[in-house]
Amino acid sequence: MKDMRLLELYNRLLRNDDIDIEEYAKENKVSTRTVERDIKCIRKFLANNENQTREVICNSKKKKYQLTYTEDSVNLTKSEILAISKILLASRAFLKEELEELL
Repeated sequence: MKDMRLLELYNRLLRNDDIDIEEYAKENKVSTRTVERDIKCIRKFLANNENQTREVICNSKKKKYQLTYTEDSVNLTKSEILAISKILLASRAFLKEELEELL
């Protein structure tokens, strides 16, 4: 159960979902302390990862946990990716092969 809960939590963070500890605890029928330990486990995993481009932080305004990216990596929403893609296609500054590789 714990393994699946951890994977589910990590997957939701990867999808850019904001995690409210109390809601997540109710969904999984565990205590908020258990969810905090799960987040601590994910933080430890990310810290031990070779290319430490992500970390789990608590957004103090929303009071929810979220996955953030360091300055070395880029985290774009789907709409931002679409907008950039449209600009690249409209600019005609790249060859067809270059655009396929970028997109």
